[in-house]
Amino acid sequence: MVEDPTRALVTTMRALHPGAEVKVVRGRRRDPAASAEYVVLPHQRAPKLLVPAAPARAAAGAVRRFSADATYSDTVQRLAVAALAQGRGVSAFPDRVVVHGPRAGSLAAHLDDLLGTRVVFSVGIGTERVNRKPVLQVFGADGRTVAFAKLGDSDQARADVGAEAVALSQLNRRGWRRLQPPQVLHHGTWEGMELLLLSPLTTPMQSPRGHARAPTAAMTELADAFGGGFSAVAGMRWMDRQHHTADKLADSRRRGTLLACIDRLCAAAGDLEWRTGSWHGDWTPWNMARSGQRVLLWDWERFETDVPIGLDRCHYLVNALTRRRGTSDETIRAGLAAAGATPDTPGSPSHTLGALYLLAVAGRYLPLAEGPRGSDIAPRGDQVLETLSSWLGLTRS
Repeated sequence: MVEDPTRALVTTMRALHPGAEVKVVRGRRRDPAASAEYVVLPHQRAPKLLVPAAPARAAAGAVRRFSADATYSDTVQRLAVAALAQGRGVSAFPDRVVVHGPRAGSLAAHLDDLLGTRVVFSVGIGTERVNRKPVLQVFGADGRTVAFAKLGDSDQARADVGAEAVALSQLNRRGWRRLQPPQVLHHGTWEGMELLLLSPLTTPMQSPRGHARAPTAAMTELADAFGGGFSAVAGMRWMDRQHHTADKLADSRRRGTLLACIDRLCAAAGDLEWRTGSWHGDWTPWNMARSGQRVLLWDWERFETDVPIGLDRCHYLVNALTRRRGTSDETIRAGLAAAGATPDTPGSPSHTLGALYLLAVAGRYLPLAEGPRGSDIAPRGDQVLETLSSWLGLTRS
């Protein structure tokens, strides 16, 4: 059953304001008795964002955020909604979420203490998926963005937020020329949730076709920053990790197919020398923005070192296509072809690149498919496994 997105937003807000009364109201006037008030912003599919009713600059700033995935119509819609929010404020939108109760004990009060100033925030929850989590844009009294916050409110989300904190702590110790990750401002817990507070990345408007162009220079900088030298494909420590992941799958069909794919890949390309390094792990057009010669990049919970070089570019181009055309064997292969991976000549570098990437993401999606809300990711995981199997000649595509 598809959830009511407004109800999901209200459930999130109740968790952020323990003990307070939180309800949806319809009307265009401010509630003078409310301790906090949010506007439910319209969206072409479903509302997924609450913005503070005041100051108007904060409400507009919550909308005026752009990623490289933004289409022309997305950009126009965001600018129009931002202009309405800043010009007319709460009266521009009829649906609001109001909070009645003390500020003390709320997440807002906790953020006040952490940041040393009184704050308001917007709340986004995204679409239903296994790793969904509340993401907050935090504003000061003048409406300027002072931080972003992520809250791990489920086992998977807690693990992801903790992993991102560790990754960013490692990344923040380095200087970057092409890449700009956020800085960690605070990492801790609040009301049983994992809380990660990050410095804001200011994202300018993006080219409407920017999603199709992989930021190769920045990807190379990241891969080289934690380079591990060359290793035979079959002898990579990374391959041992994939084997361990496959062994732990509960589903016998998936486990058997994935293990057979690993064996076939190692047999075909086992002696091929491959350079290892690091990858972001989820470098997609919607997780980045371009700003001059630099790439602003967020969502680092999948960051890994000691992995085969080339996976980020494959992931970016595959997702740029599947986002718009759906996930299928055809779209996955088209994305891999754009990254220079081809299914011909088993054991060649181009064939091996595609197989390594498909193995990497199958090893991510399939364990998630066996956990809570696994049905959200299972179809994509099974499709990737099917494409990997046919790519290696174990089944027909």
